[in-house]
Amino acid sequence: MSRKFRFHVLGLPHTITNSEFSACAYTQKVLKFSKMMTDRGHTVIHYGHEYSDLQCTEHVTVLTNKEFEETYGTHDYKSTMFTFDMEHEAYKIFYKNAIEEVSKRKEKNDFLLPFWGVGGKPICDAHPDMIVVEPGIGYAQGHWSQFRVWESYAIYHAFCGLESVGQCQQNNYDVIIPNYFDIDDFDNTQEKEDYFLFVGRVYDGKGVNIVLQVCEYLGLKLKIAGQLDPVYEDFDWPENVEFVGYVDIEERKELIEEGIELLEVPWIDKDN
Repeated sequence: MSRKFRFHVLGLPHTITNSEFSACAYTQKVLKFSKMMTDRGHTVIHYGHEYSDLQCTEHVTVLTNKEFEETYGTHDYKSTMFTFDMEHEAYKIFYKNAIEEVSKRKEKNDFLLPFWGVGGKPICDAHPDMIVVEPGIGYAQGHWSQFRVWESYAIYHAFCGLESVGQCQQNNYDVIIPNYFDIDDFDNTQEKEDYFLFVGRVYDGKGVNIVLQVCEYLGLKLKIAGQLDPVYEDFDWPENVEFVGYVDIEERKELIEEGIELLEVPWIDKDN
């Protein structure tokens, strides 16, 4: 019989742990991890927003909707990037309440998981007796806990650097576990429409500029979905491009399901 563990999972102060915040990778990690682990019989205690909606053993409210609205109520995260700061009032309330609520529930050998990395560090610092694990490092700064899960060897190797490798100075508690997805969020059909799809934060760091160039050069229809970087807020989209805005999980599923999977370029000889 496999051993069962107890996980204390920290949500994000500037989002709500539910499917509506699908544009935040960290929030969705919390959502999917909780489902994955409770399905396996582990105990998952989630700390987050009052309106959180996720599969877990226990949800603990550490930030009310009123408190959330007072800090972020006027920000439209569906059209622009998320806004956040550890000095925001919502963060301070979240930290204070989470520290107290974790104290009431923690047991020996419990795990404490700050999915928002350094954004959850004040809570972790208040509980040095717990096993703190950064559970999904895809970010370029922070990396502060003894136990760390990296999303790829690429970012792990970049962090270590050649000097650390040469001196065998890597942290032996580091491990690489790729990001995970809920297969129920995706589907496929043989009836494809004639378009390519870009889903993500709409800014050049994600490569949307390259996608625009390729599709314009080849005369291909392109659909773009996501939050806009300020550079693209008043962008004059080419005729071959349709910007569909923010999409939820069901809308994303439909767009991915119907988009083109294989580009057949006539001047490519696929047999050679």
